[in-house]
Amino acid sequence: MKLLNLLRGAALAASVMVCGAPMAATVDLGTTTMGSVTGLFGFSNLSPGTLASQAGVVELVNGPMGIGGFKAYSRLYLSFDLSGVTDPVTGATLRLHNGTYTSKGPSTTFPFTTLTHASELFNVFDVSTSYAALQSPFINACACFPPTPNVAGLAAFADLGTGSVYGGYTATLANVGVDVDIVLSAQAIADINAASGGGFTVGIAFAGVEFNGFGGQLGAPLVQQTIDLVQDNTKQRLILTTTPVPEPASALLLLAGLGLLLSRVRRR
Repeated sequence: MKLLNLLRGAALAASVMVCGAPMAATVDLGTTTMGSVTGLFGFSNLSPGTLASQAGVVELVNGPMGIGGFKAYSRLYLSFDLSGVTDPVTGATLRLHNGTYTSKGPSTTFPFTTLTHASELFNVFDVSTSYAALQSPFINACACFPPTPNVAGLAAFADLGTGSVYGGYTATLANVGVDVDIVLSAQAIADINAASGGGFTVGIAFAGVEFNGFGGQLGAPLVQQTIDLVQDNTKQRLILTTTPVPEPASALLLLAGLGLLLSRVRRR
């Protein structure tokens, strides 16, 4: 009787293997590489004089009272190593840790005081620039002035802010220094699964309403709408939900074998 009960329990376990849902798991990945590329000359943070982890718009040169101000843009990238991810991904969250938030722009009417936005929108984009290409700096190769634009860098800059939108990040003063989770889209999950075993990169670009740059005080940047992510691979993270694929063939064999044993025990 004891043997019969044991066999019944084993058969029940095998049936759960066949019919039950596989257990989901969480994979928490820190970024392997992060940085920014400017749209002015296509230089990356690995070259001198550029910001390492900034996304947004900054007015660099002011005309008289800000009229004709000259703006520069930068976009971020975050890369992750998926070599250890073997099971299918069913959910993905990008966790950002922002170090600064700046939003300022001039009024167009006297006395041209500085205006601010309570929040600025940044979107998370897919990236087709290769994982390997982003490991190399986009620099001013001739070291000349005025600089020679880096063609590959300009292409990477464009890539970091176009294509599929994986999600949006609303930056505010309140979320400086805290973790903010962005649930990524179904397209992002599909792209992560396609990149399994290799590298996966997202771009972050300003997607809000720009200040127009007119007015303000001469001699200081009139427009700055930026975030700076903390350069720490433990702070910027990709959190994945994976679900292992069940192996029905082995479970079915086990179930069939147990069924045969049960029938023999009953005959006795």
